[in-house]
Amino acid sequence: MREKDGVFQSSKRRGNGVGIQSIQHIAEKSGGASTFAYQNGAFCAKVMLCG
Repeated sequence: MREKDGVFQSSKRRGNGVGIQSIQHIAEKSGGASTFAYQNGAFCAKVMLCG
């Protein structure tokens, strides 16, 4: 997992990944929130959806 300036980078291609951005957009669109972290070799995703 690579991170640059607080943005996770794709492991499949150059540049930012689109998966996390998609999840963030869906969470925000529903009035929810999302957070992502990578620490000590573990990736953590927290997503709250409101509906």
